[in-house]
Amino acid sequence: MNYSKNIRRLAKEIVFHYGNYNSIEGEYTFDVDHVPSFDLNELAAQLMLEDESLASEATGADNLSYKNKMLPALLNLLKNPTDQDSKIEFCSVWKREVTNYFSPVMNEMFQEILDERNKEEVYEKSHKSNMREATIW
Repeated sequence: MNYSKNIRRLAKEIVFHYGNYNSIEGEYTFDVDHVPSFDLNELAAQLMLEDESLASEATGADNLSYKNKMLPALLNLLKNPTDQDSKIEFCSVWKREVTNYFSPVMNEMFQEILDERNKEEVYEKSHKSNMREATIW
């Protein structure tokens, strides 16, 4: 899927910041479980801003968590509008579940960026090796 420059930039920042170089395998690795939720929330928000249909899916019945988690949190908040715990729970559940809805999209994007980064790493190593060979001769 084609993403805007803004979304690609944000995803790339996440991969570069939280990815690690594995010297044994000679490539970068990335584990989305090590990314703080606020970074994933921001990426989900950007995806929603740029695609209203995805935003509608993520916040509605298309999201499998809507019926069991999101709607009950909303109803609890509406029944108890002055209760701080209800507000906190609502925000927490909705951020988590909307972001989780975008997990497949984000994981695909992260993998593409990681693959590109590792290809660049292989190219740079190859290029440096060729330069050393050229200077020897």
